[in-house]
Amino acid sequence: MSRRTLIILGFAFVVILMAIFLVSSRRQYELSKTLPDGTVISIRKVSYGKIHRVALGNKWERMAGSILPQNVVSRLGIPTFAVTNAVDTTVIFIETSATDTVNLRAGTRRFVSDGEGNESVLGIIGEIQLTSKSRIQAFALMWWNNRPAPQGLRIQLWDHTYRTNRVLTEFVVQDPTPWRESRWTAQPLPVTNHVDDLEVTLTKLNSYYHPPDYPFESDISILWTHMALSMRQSGPFARKWRVMNNMDIFDEFGHAMGASAPFTPVRMADGGSGASCDFDGGLSSTQIRRFRFQLNPASDLIFPSEEVATWRNVRVHEPGGDPFEPLSAQLPGYTFKIVDFRRERRTYSITPVTWKGFRCHVIVKYKADDDTEKTLVDEDVADESRSDDPFPKLPATVKYVDLTLAMVQSRYVEFYAHPDAATNAPIRR
Repeated sequence: MSRRTLIILGFAFVVILMAIFLVSSRRQYELSKTLPDGTVISIRKVSYGKIHRVALGNKWERMAGSILPQNVVSRLGIPTFAVTNAVDTTVIFIETSATDTVNLRAGTRRFVSDGEGNESVLGIIGEIQLTSKSRIQAFALMWWNNRPAPQGLRIQLWDHTYRTNRVLTEFVVQDPTPWRESRWTAQPLPVTNHVDDLEVTLTKLNSYYHPPDYPFESDISILWTHMALSMRQSGPFARKWRVMNNMDIFDEFGHAMGASAPFTPVRMADGGSGASCDFDGGLSSTQIRRFRFQLNPASDLIFPSEEVATWRNVRVHEPGGDPFEPLSAQLPGYTFKIVDFRRERRTYSITPVTWKGFRCHVIVKYKADDDTEKTLVDEDVADESRSDDPFPKLPATVKYVDLTLAMVQSRYVEFYAHPDAATNAPIRR
């Protein structure tokens, strides 16, 4: 290759770098906004995948780090901030530069929507402190699409300090989600699925605009999601059931979102069980998702014999007294152990150490001085190891108790559905 050719190629490379720099500088300028208090908010990068990086350092290092391969960036010693995710997802890097060390927007919430019905608070997955007055935070979308949003992603920053809930500023960025064909089919509501002898019906799933949290000082109205289920069991051990306050939401591309929402029991006219919940955040009415619910028996305790273990005349040990000999019960899939049982304290454990797949209930009874049967404990055990002090105190004259353990496997039910679109308009106050 001649010297003249090398010069031409070198000049072309410089021109390309300058063009990239100008575009990058303008794009950076367009994605930076200054708040009234002088705080500068910048969208540093929006990317899709499992590994997400943003270049640090001076302007030239940031520019080079944004266009060069990672192995070259590493060789050049350009500092970067990276976060990873188990599955492909969209991550947004937001830089905050404050005017002083205490004004880093501690009361700010970041909210994202796509114009397709998906709305949620952004979940932080990483952070790096640049100086005492600036930092970069990485936020992941809490929902996913099978195609990019035509209107892009709208990112809003809310002032969420005391008695305030207002939009500070917003950005619209291109949605990097790739287009993929969906093969799932939604089940029209109401839809009923069966888990053994338990019939579960998803009766409602819809989005709606929720009034602002602080109507006297708020200009925000966001989408919420409402759902309702009914449950009915047949057979000799028919129970009332409850929906646990955690559910999983999946798409067909490997994404999973856990939603924690309090399910409220609903009285059903047919004698079955019902539950409904509302949680903040909207889900697209066009994208099908798989909803998975965990169901446990409600408070009425009707147990078949294979789910129950009973110990009679268990001696009550005094605090600081002789060692307690553990009691064990082998129930389907689990070994339950009473590690210690004293007048003012008890400790339980279970093997294998997982409490998500069943409901465990313990009942402790004793004979009072008048020979009547009294109940000391009637409760669920909800942790891997449960130890309470003080314990509901036994009368000093009681030396022996009866212990009953019931361990009921949870039921899991799934539905393929998408919510109905919101029918009300945004509420502004």
